[in-house]
Amino acid sequence: METLVIDLNHEHARRLLEDLQLLGAITIRSAENNSTVGRGPATFNALKLDTRGFKFNREEANER
Repeated sequence: METLVIDLNHEHARRLLEDLQLLGAITIRSAENNSTVGRGPATFNALKLDTRGFKFNREEANER
């Protein structure tokens, strides 16, 4: 899936996009409802797990 922002200069362009939506090729949402418009880059928080002392037993895992 890819998100694009398109400025419509003519009404026939909107009708063409609405026809594509009826065919199931695209989904149209207004920019006011799109929460990613106007934001900066996304940030991700990392999760760190302490795995010291952890032993992986392949045979035990295969039994499950």
